[in-house]
This record gives sequence, structure tokens and C-alpha cells, in this order.
Amino acid sequence: MFNAPPLTLWSCGILIAIHAVLAVAPPNWTATAWALFAVSPAHVIAENMAGQISWHNILTLVSYAFLHGDWLHLTVNVGFLLAFGSVVERRFGSFWFAVFYVVCAIAGALAQLAVSTIHSGIIIGASASVYGMMGGVLALMLRGTGPSRRGGFTFIMVIMALNVVIGMLSGATDIFGAVIAWQAHIGGFAAGLALGWGLSYLVAPRGWRR
Repeated sequence: MFNAPPLTLWSCGILIAIHAVLAVAPPNWTATAWALFAVSPAHVIAENMAGQISWHNILTLVSYAFLHGDWLHLTVNVGFLLAFGSVVERRFGSFWFAVFYVVCAIAGALAQLAVSTIHSGIIIGASASVYGMMGGVLALMLRGTGPSRRGGFTFIMVIMALNVVIGMLSGATDIFGAVIAWQAHIGGFAAGLALGWGLSYLVAPRGWRR
């Protein structure tokens, strides 16, 4: 993990620092942070019905990806971000790593909002961005041949099956008021797959010359 690229490490450090501060702060800090920075389907849907959308709710499509419900939620996301984010940053560079994180977070939030109701709980967590990194790695695998390509197809089937299971088990259950956003996982994964596929043609591997 200490050999991970710089922005991947910084991202993990920021996620840990934010959660650590909220964990030791008074409970109202967490409530305030979630009210300000989590995606709230109730607020988004209400604004959409009124024919408007605020900059605040637009910004939450990214800021929610820096909040987590508990240490397990955080640990899983940080672990996968180290594993898959490192590959994305090494292949495409720090700038495109940041683009992956933001774009996949937005795609995941929009996918979750598409199936949410005004009664749905808030959406938090870096999972959509993490799944986007997975999608980017899969795109690189699919660009390969032989075992790499077969491994890529196996990987995508496992990821999709896992999300179906999560969806079936979660139902309408919330964790600490936060939706188990498996649709956001799929949205982030699809965005990362598309980004990785396109960038694999447009961005030369770092250290290479065209």
C-alpha cells in the first residue's frame, strides 16, 4: 500500500481523516455533515418537482463520496481504492484518477437517484468511485488478449452478480439512515468502464513515448 501512487494515497488519507474527525466529534457534527454533503433523494426530487435544482444538491453528487457510515464501510472502500485506484493512476496519471473519482461518483449518485423515491434515505460513501476504478481496470483487461480478456469477462460477471445479491439482501433496509446504494455501484462501474475504454486509446501509458 505504501508503494501506491501519490493521489491514491492522498485520497485514502483524506477519506480516513474525514471519518476519524466525525467519529470523535460530537454526534451533531455527523448529522450536520450528512445534511450538508450527503445526497438527499428527498431534497433532489422535491426540487426537481418544483422545476429547479440548487447548486448545493449538485455539489452533493460529489461530496457524498467522501463520507462513510462506519469504519467497516470506510475500510472496504479504502482497501479497494488502494487496489484498483493505484492501477488507474499508474496507467493514466493523477489528473485522470481525479476525473475517474468525480465522474464515477456523479454517475453512481444519478443511477441511485433514478430508482429513489422521496422517502429514500441519504446516499453516502466512495463505493461508486471505487467501482468506477474497478471498471477502468476491467477496460484495460478487456483490451488485452487471451487470459487477460477471459479474466475481464469473469470479473465483470462476478461484480454484477455481487450487486444483484446485495440488492436482493438489502431490499428497503438502510444502514444508519444511508441507503445500501447497489445501483450506485453499477452506475459508477459503467462510467469507469466507459472512461477506461476511451482513455486506453487516447492516453499513452505513463513513461512511454508515442
